[in-house]
Amino acid sequence: MLNKKELRKKFSSIVEQMPKDRRLQASEKAFQRLTLLAKEARTVASFAPFGSEIDIWSFNKEMIKSKKLLLPKVSGKDLSFYNVNHLSELAPSQWGILEPSSIKCSPVKVDEIDLFLVPGLAYDKQGQRLGKGKGFYDRFISLHSPKEAIGVGFLEQLFEGSLPVELHDQPLEKVLLF
Repeated sequence: MLNKKELRKKFSSIVEQMPKDRRLQASEKAFQRLTLLAKEARTVASFAPFGSEIDIWSFNKEMIKSKKLLLPKVSGKDLSFYNVNHLSELAPSQWGILEPSSIKCSPVKVDEIDLFLVPGLAYDKQGQRLGKGKGFYDRFISLHSPKEAIGVGFLEQLFEGSLPVELHDQPLEKVLLF
């Protein structure tokens, strides 16, 4: 069985090699499904897609118009979520990931989150996810127990079998792959 480091390398390669039209198709399906899923939510915690992650920018833009959109910002070893009213309020982090500006956006209490979307490199059918290895989302989920944590990615990110799990790894309620 592959260890986490080997699985990260494998799934990063799989996703990076996906054809552009396949990525676009998945992003369109994600927009439709996530928009429907968010219908009853008032506050949606999403993520800023980075690198080869599924592109959910159209969903995020729609949420800005109709809901309270929260995006994460790394603070030390933890994630904080900020209300974002316009994409111009985002700035690149030290890793190049777009994050809310602490000056332009205000932090939000996590108990306000109705829908919590989580990126990942791989997912299994038991709701486990393999992230990039820093533990930001696992720590957040462990500390705050958001109402509905949902992994979002490509069908190609499904790991057949069970991903290796450590004590700090937090399962998701649902995984949506497109």
